[in-house]
Amino acid sequence: MQSICYHIASTVRTGQNSTMAAITIRNLPAGVVMRLKEAARRNGRSMEQEVRELLKTRYAERSEVISRIMDRWVSLPPVSSRELHDWKKQGRK
Repeated sequence: MQSICYHIASTVRTGQNSTMAAITIRNLPAGVVMRLKEAARRNGRSMEQEVRELLKTRYAERSEVISRIMDRWVSLPPVSSRELHDWKKQGRK
């Protein structure tokens, strides 16, 4: 298995005199790198930006996660109490 080391972020000063963190990931399997590159290509981003978006989504603030859940919830079709009851019954079998 071939491993590749990628430096995926650089240290940057923001307008508020704070420093953005940098991360280097060593021993990243080539297959993971290929899938990241493909996802980045599909999303029109660099591989660095793709990883940044993945990390921001995975480690989002609690309020952001709740907001995404609520947004998704309102888009779901309504469910009757009968359907819910049937689903519970099926799950207990």
